Amino acid sequence: MPLGSHARDGHDIFEILVRENAAMLTAFLRSSLHDPSDVDDLFQETMVVAWRRIDDYDRSRPFGPWLRGIARNLVLAHYRKAAAAPRWCTPEVLEGIDRRFGALLDQGRRHLQGPGRRPARLHQQALGTPA
Repeated sequence: MPLGSHARDGHDIFEILVRENAAMLTAFLRSSLHDPSDVDDLFQETMVVAWRRIDDYDRSRPFGPWLRGIARNLVLAHYRKAAAAPRWCTPEVLEGIDRRFGALLDQGRRHLQGPGRRPARLHQQALGTPA
């Protein structure tokens, strides 16, 4: 009989199995991921996937390795997604670039004379930046 076949019983059994394996799963995720928020996110995602696939669970086998297998697949997907995402720079570097760029713009504005100032002023107004 599938674990999730009787709604209330399936929920209770799933909850017990999760509680029994939560520490193991958390340790596995902590050893696999660097960011604590990723650990929390993937723990929750593992639970959602496990609940949705509970009828695929073979009750003659241990629940922990099945759950860890789901988590392992999610960790691998997480790293594939992270590797595909562009990493241009860290927030600190971006902040430094922004400060430097702002200083260069200010310096350029100070050197503008006569008719050259008007387009720069209109551009600043359109962007909502101080003149």
